[in-house]
Amino acid sequence: MSQNPFLDWISCTFYFEQNLFQNLSKTFGLATELKQGLRGYSHSYRFGNGGVLAWSPARLENKVYLMLSSKALAESQKEGLTAFDILRDIIRLKGQFTRIDIAIDDEGERLLRLDRILEKCYKSEIVTRFARWTQVLSGEVDPDVGFALSEIISGSFRDTEEPGRTIYIGSRASESFVRFYDKRAQVLVKAKDTRPEDLPEHWIRFELESKGERADAIARAIDDGSLNITGYLRQIIDFKRPNKNEERKTRWTTSKWWSDFLGNAEKQKLTLPKYTPGLEEIVTWLKDQISGALYLAEETGRLSEVLNVGQIKIQKNMHYQRILATEKRFDMEKI
Repeated sequence: MSQNPFLDWISCTFYFEQNLFQNLSKTFGLATELKQGLRGYSHSYRFGNGGVLAWSPARLENKVYLMLSSKALAESQKEGLTAFDILRDIIRLKGQFTRIDIAIDDEGERLLRLDRILEKCYKSEIVTRFARWTQVLSGEVDPDVGFALSEIISGSFRDTEEPGRTIYIGSRASESFVRFYDKRAQVLVKAKDTRPEDLPEHWIRFELESKGERADAIARAIDDGSLNITGYLRQIIDFKRPNKNEERKTRWTTSKWWSDFLGNAEKQKLTLPKYTPGLEEIVTWLKDQISGALYLAEETGRLSEVLNVGQIKIQKNMHYQRILATEKRFDMEKI
């Protein structure tokens, strides 16, 4: 196996609480306010490790957004904070993971070669739940047009290594997708002061980007130790050695270079928990979606009709009944 898997990106959201910023600062360092907001939030702050926090003080019912880039995670590691520490702190503060990237580097072993991966895609010698693949060839920024030159090739094959190549398997619009890219070429473009001789001659990165419920499930499974990361990565994508005597690709032998890269890991599936919103999420939904209608019903004397129907419907909703029983128990404990 080339390198151990590592987390290359973490983003999550929190419900606003009075001590949230203080607790996050204990983990990521003091925060400095930035001049502009981020992703629709009016305010943003940068922590000492480079992580960014965004929120809207005028709408405290909205969630607080935290983004930890690969650079921020690397800075945290320098301070002795592991990815497992970060996951644990986010979970302790009741965070909901919205994106998590898992990466493995091939530095010098040449198990991952983009031409070989592309050939497998072209020949469909791969077992995966993804339905498509795309190759992107990128160059440096053209000063005349002001954006990076790129060429997108789908369903084609090239047998030579080229700098700046990325192969995507899956769709970026879905909850997860895979990318293989030339990390050496990326670093040389982004870090102009880096000398080529200071980098590995061969540096290919494999990344799995997951979002939404899948990201949250992966993060929690990593935290509690129930997920074998390399086994899950092989479950997601498995390059195969063709067997003319076997029609079903799932029965083909895994390509040796791919098996070696993942350390001969056995496949492991990830079970997504059934989504069950809590009281805070239900109340937030009511505020966002139907608070105006409820106010109208109250002002016109019709709210009791709505509540009477709700009282009948809750008898058929076991999840709502459990939430109600829990809240009543907490109220009794306060007395």
